[in-house]
Amino acid sequence: MDVTTGLGRTGVVGVLDNGDGPQLLLRADFDGLPVMEQTGLPYASETAGVMHACCHDMNVNCPLGALDLRA
Repeated sequence: MDVTTGLGRTGVVGVLDNGDGPQLLLRADFDGLPVMEQTGLPYASETAGVMHACCHDMNVNCPLGALDLRA
């Protein structure tokens, strides 16, 4: 896989060459929202004023799982 990092500061693009034929794009978003987390959970954000919310963890894990199946 050809990987490029640093796009838009934090972006990552991976290109898997599978020869001629149809192409598929998988996109994942993972960003911290400007929210003060007050859940008290052991995996809560350690950065004041930034919280990972809105299912972003799953948005990243689904494309990574698809890549894992492909490998």
